Amino acid sequence: METSAATTLTEPVGPAALRGKKLLIVDDDAEMRGWLRLGLRRFEPVIVEAATGWECLERLTSEGPFDLIVTDVRLPKPDGLCLVASARAVGLLMPVIVISGFGDADLRRSVAQLEDAVLLEKPFELEALVSLASALLEARASRATEAPKS
Repeated sequence: METSAATTLTEPVGPAALRGKKLLIVDDDAEMRGWLRLGLRRFEPVIVEAATGWECLERLTSEGPFDLIVTDVRLPKPDGLCLVASARAVGLLMPVIVISGFGDADLRRSVAQLEDAVLLEKPFELEALVSLASALLEARASRATEAPKS
């Protein structure tokens, strides 16, 4: 499991951070989307799904804002990294979990360069995804409360 320099996970985090959060799950594998949806629903998030990069970008604009994106890196156009870059380019800065069964040094570096993004390599346990998602959401909430007031 790789994390970006901006995200340091030092202690276990509970799944309460997922309750009521709007998650966008992006994977061209319907079985994987279903497994994620069924596994995550016990934590009571709002889940929206997309099967392609283009569908993800459409959902981001038509159904956003989202609190978190969980995306496979290998998708029909655009791929997971390109869709994150596209979202960032238009000011969508939600945390992202990039999942991949093909993690290599180049992919790790690419994900590490993205703010609020982590790489989770397949195969993984649902608990690892929940822990990462919770940590990203809690870190984001913590930064928001620490922001200087004007």
